[in-house]
Amino acid sequence: MKRFYEKGVIYNLTSVTKNRMSLFLRTDACEFLIKCFEYQKYILAFKLFGFIIMPDHIHCLILPSEDSDISVIMKHLKGNFARKYNWIHATYGSLWQRRYYDTGIRGMLQMVSTLNYIHNNPVRAGLVTSPKDYRFSSYQYYYGNSYRGLIDQWT
Repeated sequence: MKRFYEKGVIYNLTSVTKNRMSLFLRTDACEFLIKCFEYQKYILAFKLFGFIIMPDHIHCLILPSEDSDISVIMKHLKGNFARKYNWIHATYGSLWQRRYYDTGIRGMLQMVSTLNYIHNNPVRAGLVTSPKDYRFSSYQYYYGNSYRGLIDQWT
């Protein structure tokens, strides 16, 4: 089934690793994925309002630019990460499930609710007792001092 996207809508995207492998238990993999976000933001000019990197999946809140859509963004982000990760680690094959999940965000209340859900994901998974203790999350931007150049401001 073909996806339908609306211009000017922020999307909550979820992508899962192949066979739910815990790829992102590795700090270097998380740091590299963040670098891929930075690079793809520069290339595709999308806005990133939130993210979390869990051991076997990611969530991100993205507003595509006028020149790209979510499919292009996800293809480039996942492909760029997988190619370079496999090259660095002398591995091969898919790292991600083919598909991803997307939901359009409709207004400020849903945006805040979705950010809270994303930021509390590691707490629900039993990885930490508070979202502030999880390093690879935009929580650090909203309530700390990290990821200042990565996360965009929204109003």
